[in-house]
Order: sequence, then structure tokens, then C-alpha cells
Amino acid sequence: MSKNIGSGQKLVRVLQIGFLAPTIIAIIIVGYAWVSHQYDMFNEKALDLKTHLNSLYMERVKEEVENSLEYVDYAKSQTKDRLKAYIKDRTYEAIASADYIFRQNADKPREEKAKKIIDSLKPFRFKDGRGYYFAVDSQGIARLLPAMEELEGEYIGDLTSQDGTKIVWQIIEEVSREGEGYFEYSATKPGFAGVNHHKISFIKYYPPLDWYMGAGEYLDDVENEIKDEVLSRLDTVHFGQDGYIFAATYDGVSLLGPAKGKNVLKDENHWGRETVEKMISTAKAGGGFVEYSVPNPNGSGPIEKISYVREASGWDWYIGAGMNRPEIEKELAVKIVALKKIANRNAATIVLVLFLACMVILTISYVLGKGLEKSFLEFEGFFREAAHQDILIDLQRIHFQDFANLAASANEMITKKRLAENEARIARLYLQDLINSMPSIIIGVEKEGRVHSWNSKAEQAAGVISSEALGQMLDQVFPNFAQYMGHLKSAIQDRRIRHEEKVAMIMDGRVHFWDLTIYPLMSGEMEGAVVKMDDVTERVRWEELMIQTEKMVSLGGLAAGMAHEINNPLAVLMQNSEVIIHRMTGDNPASEKAARECGTTMDGIRAFMENRGVVRMLKAVREAGGRISAIVSNMLDFAGNQDSGFFPQNIARLLDKTIELASSDYNLHRRFDFKSISIIKEYDAALPGVPCDPSRIQQVVFSLLQNAAQALNDVEDPSIIPSITIKTSLQGPLARIEICDNGPGMDEETRKRAFEPFFTTKTVGKGTGLGLSVAYFLITEFHAGKMQVQSEPGQGTCFMIDLPLELHN
Repeated sequence: MSKNIGSGQKLVRVLQIGFLAPTIIAIIIVGYAWVSHQYDMFNEKALDLKTHLNSLYMERVKEEVENSLEYVDYAKSQTKDRLKAYIKDRTYEAIASADYIFRQNADKPREEKAKKIIDSLKPFRFKDGRGYYFAVDSQGIARLLPAMEELEGEYIGDLTSQDGTKIVWQIIEEVSREGEGYFEYSATKPGFAGVNHHKISFIKYYPPLDWYMGAGEYLDDVENEIKDEVLSRLDTVHFGQDGYIFAATYDGVSLLGPAKGKNVLKDENHWGRETVEKMISTAKAGGGFVEYSVPNPNGSGPIEKISYVREASGWDWYIGAGMNRPEIEKELAVKIVALKKIANRNAATIVLVLFLACMVILTISYVLGKGLEKSFLEFEGFFREAAHQDILIDLQRIHFQDFANLAASANEMITKKRLAENEARIARLYLQDLINSMPSIIIGVEKEGRVHSWNSKAEQAAGVISSEALGQMLDQVFPNFAQYMGHLKSAIQDRRIRHEEKVAMIMDGRVHFWDLTIYPLMSGEMEGAVVKMDDVTERVRWEELMIQTEKMVSLGGLAAGMAHEINNPLAVLMQNSEVIIHRMTGDNPASEKAARECGTTMDGIRAFMENRGVVRMLKAVREAGGRISAIVSNMLDFAGNQDSGFFPQNIARLLDKTIELASSDYNLHRRFDFKSISIIKEYDAALPGVPCDPSRIQQVVFSLLQNAAQALNDVEDPSIIPSITIKTSLQGPLARIEICDNGPGMDEETRKRAFEPFFTTKTVGKGTGLGLSVAYFLITEFHAGKMQVQSEPGQGTCFMIDLPLELHN
């Protein structure tokens, strides 16, 4: 085998050398060509970048100029609209002022109102003092004319424009039709005598005075304002690091830029005269780029610049923008450095990738060699181990198909053998699952009593897991079964089923009852038995509850019968004692007569009876009979109203009857003197009638009083005065009954299990553990109420019962 492995390793080395040598040489050649290509691409990109950057900067400069000219055109187009809107607003203000003055002076003569309006509007000026208000009446008389005050009050209907149109009458005619309107005309501008200027006015008719009022402005004045606004806006435009907008007139006056306010054309020695002339000619020719040099402020030589200029039509301006070539070259240098870094990084990446490729190829070669070697070793290990145990070759560890086919054939042989074993194992697991799913304890034992099967129910009951129980003696892992080991052995020996019912075992501190069955194995091949235990604790307890209930029903019937039987002689006793008292102490002629016949008097008889206490004894007999009658009545109510139904009850009266009945019960049994217990009543007088079954409420309270009295009987401290406090109160929609004692109290574990059926802390024969559980049932289920207990050791116990005030289904 070692000789074959050695041959395999030699074959791997030959394959590795034959594959690696040409592959690595090819990688080196490809890498050199790839890196050279990267640097060729870098040189091409640098050249393209220079061309692109120059083009980009020229486009940027041109775009800034075009945007500026668009703004100029927009501003020019707004000249008339702005002028019209402005003079219209001024005219409306004048009309509003005139109307206000007119209404404020409604009681004054018309001419006085007109004078006040004229005096108010005449001082107003706008547009740096150029604008003013004017008014003319329908007769062509100038009423307000601040620019020519000498004509106020004069007829101006004959004023004409350059084309001979009578302006005033044209205005009156058109405004009379529309009520208001714009008028464009040529007029002499103050300060420019003999020269007519284009003017626009807005006139509105004012009916109260029959005036035509308006305001006007010269178009060239508004245009000059807009020019100033355009220059201010363009002065804020900057781009790049030193790009700006410049503007100048065709006369050579610089309006915007470094030479703002200067006229380079008038200085024949200025370095920029030739450049300005070139820019003007280029702009007039439709615009274009101009290259020129400007002095360097540092004195180190001129700075090369390139600008784009274009005409601002209609204003005799040209607008341009430019950038320094050194700035372009500086940015170009930065971008070329960045490109060079990218090229170097790409070259380094290529080298790294090729290096990693070499490493990957080396790794693949190594892995293939190790794969062959592992395949040989895997087969060697398989054949060596297969002689001793059922194993399979891991096909994932076989790296070649030929070896994999050989391994699959070997595995098929082993698999068929394993199949039979798996079927047996599955059968065992299925049987174990069946046993574990059963609610009974199932334990399989051998002849000697050792455990060989242990289901999950047995684990829960004994607290021992299956792996720890198997192989151990049954009585050691399940001590509760020790007393039945004899039954187990006899069942195995006699091959006879043994069955025991209601076997008591203590688990978790509580008594559980089990039905125990032992089944001996009957096959004859092996000796042993199966132990089956069914938990019947709840069934046993409910059987005891039924027996106790039937006993209580019988005792109730017996008590009722006895009460009826006692009532008859009791009635005779009480009636006769009353008659004796009446005959001996009352004024009765028949008694007087009988006394005389016997040789005595009633006074003597009365004196004898008083002296011997006979009357007092008779009264005591009558009072005792009354108490017995009340007790019998309570017993009859308690025993005879088991199905009395739900009706509003006076809880205080119901509690008093129950207390009296409980007192009689304890006196009867002589266990302790109930009368020695202080009964404290705290009844809520405002508590309304509570719908309930009175007999069942009495049963609950009676049981609680019994428990309280028995607890107080266990108090050994003579300084504690036994007391039971019974309190009623209104808790929203509930009526609450609280029964509290100052007895020894309960610990936490006892308090939690107080209402649990069959749970009792009393000694055997003194309690069944059903009283509180039945009481809890009667309150929560029968009356849809609540019942709870509060208690601490040494602090007494308090039971609280809440009953709903409204009856629901």
C-alpha cells in the first residue's frame, strides 16, 4: 500500500511542474503587455483632457456671456411693462387720495374740495423728482400741472404732439369711453429743450370733479434705471476662481469690470487700447473669442487670457467674460497628476492580480496533489477499518470520479448491511415512543428487579431520567415502590398478573393514589415484568367528596327532623311555664279561689315563690325555651332552604343568624367555648339588599366561622383575647363580607393552597380539607363572586367575599 502511495505522490509532482511552468511564463507576458497598455492609455487621456478642458472653459465663458445677454434682453423687454405698471399704481394712488379728501369735505363747496385736492397732490414727486400728478377737466382746463404751473386754470386743449394730434382732446375722448387708459406720445423733457422724448402716461376719469387725472414717465429714464439694475446684477456674477463679467460701451467707456468708469480708447498709450478695439469689432461682427495678455500684478510677466464678447443690441454695449490661461493650465496639471496616480494604481493592481493568480494556480496545484494523496489514504483507512466495523467512505473526501465510483461500490456493500440494523433500531424507537406517549407509568424490569425500560411518566414521578434509571434496582430509583417488590417477584415467578387499586404514595409532599398492575413476561425467552401505574388521585378525591356531600345531606335531613321533633315538647314546655308564671304572679280570681280552698292566700304563695326563687327559675325556663326555639328555627332555615333561589337579602341579618347558629354548634360539641370569643360586627348600614342564595351564603360563613374558632382555640398566648371581626362594605358594584380573626395565621405555602380540595392542616379525623374548597366553589361559581384570603404567621387571617349587586345569567 505504501508503494502505491509513493507512486501517487510522484505523479502529482510531474503534473504540478508540467502545468505551473508554462502558466507562470504566460502570466508574466500578459502582465507586461497589460501594464504597457495602461500607460499608453494614460498619455492619450492626458492629451484628450487638455483639449477637453480648454473646450470646457471656453464653453463656460461663452455660456456665462449668453446667460448675461439673456438677462439683458429680458430686462429690456420689461421696460414698458414696468413703466406702465408703475404709473398706473401712482394714478390709482392719486385717485384714492382725491376721493378721500372729497369724502372728508363732503359738506364744503365743490371748488373748495377741488382746491384741497390740488394742494394735496401738487407737492408729490416720484422717480427722483421727475414724476408728478396732473389733472384736466372735461372742458380742457388744466386743473393740476406742477411742471407748468403757469398753465393751471388755463385752456390747454390746443396742445399738440409732433404729428399735430391734439393730445388733451384725444385723452378725454378715449378715457370717456373706457374710464382709463395708457397714452404714448412725444413730449419735451425738462432740461432737454427742443428735444422730444418718448413718454407714456396713464389717465383715469374721476367723476365727482369731472376730472381726468394721471401720471406719466419718460421711457428713456426707465431704461436708464434698468441699465443700472442690469449692471448691478452682472457685477455679482463670478465663476471658477477668477472668472467675472465685464461690459463697456462702443465709445470705450468701461461699465463693468476692473477698468470700470475708465475710457481706454481715449488713452493712446494704454496697454489695453488694442484689446478693447479688437473686442468692439468682434462684438459688432456677431461675437466671438478674443485672446490677449494682461500685465501680471506680481511683475513676473504677462498673463495670457481668453474672453468671449458679444453685442448687447439696442444699448450700444458689448458684454464679455474671460478666464486666465494659467488657471486652466493649473487645473489641467492637477487632473493629469490624478490620471497618473490612477495609471500607477491600475499598474499596481494588475501586478497584484497577476501575483494572486499565480498564488491561486499554485494553490490549485497543491490542492489537486493533496486530493490525490487523500484519496489514496481514504481507501487505505476504509479497508483497514472495514474489517472491524461498518463504515462508509466519505465521497466528499474523494476528489476524482474514478475513485468516487470505486468508493460508491464499497459503500453499497456496507449500506445493505446497515439497512437491516436500522430497521431494528427504528422498531425499538417506535416502541419507546409508544411507551412514552402513554399517560401511565410504564417500567420494564428484569427477573432480579433491575430496570431495562423507563418511560417519561416514570421520569416525572420518580425524578430520575431514563439514562440514570436503566440497570438500577427498581426500589432504589423509585423508593415508593419498595413495599411492592414482593408483589413484583411473585408475579414473575407465578407468571400471574397482580393488580392493586388505590395504592397511596407520597410525592412532592402530597398523597397520590395509584392503580398498580404488574404484567409478567409470557414469551418464555426471558424473565421479567412490566409495571403499569395509573394516577387515580383525582378520582379518589372526588369519590370522597361525593361521600362527604351525601353524608352532609343526610345530616341536614336528620337535623331538620330532630328540630321538628324538639319543637313539639318545647312548645308544651314554654306554654306551660308561661301559664304557671301568669297564674302565680297575676291577678287571677280562679287562683285566689283555689288558694282559699287550700287554706292559704295568693299573697302567701307569691311570697313563698319569691323567697324560694321559683318565679325567677320559671322565667329562666321560659327564656331558655325561647333561645332553644330560635336555634331550632335557624337550624330549620339552614337545613330546609337548600334550593331557595336568588333574592335580595339583608346581609347583616343573614350574618347574625349564622353567628347564632355557629355559637350553638360549638356549645353542643364542647370543643371550646364559642361565647368566650369576642364577636366584633362592623356592618355598613348603607349596604343594599344583595341577590344571593341565603342558605349557601350561611353555609360559607358558617364554615369560615368554624375555621376561625378552631384556629383561635389553638392560641396558647393568654394575653391574646380571641376575637372575630365581621365587616360588610360596598365596593363599587360589589358587596364585600370580611371575616377576620386574630389567630396564629398561615404561612405562604398554606395560604396558597387554602382553597385546594382535600388540603388540610388539621390532624386526622378533625377535617376533610373540603370546607374552604366548597365555600370557594359556592362563591365563585354559584354566585359569580370572588373569594380571597390574606394571612401572615402571627398576624391572624382574613377571608374576603365579594358578591355582585346585580344578578346576571
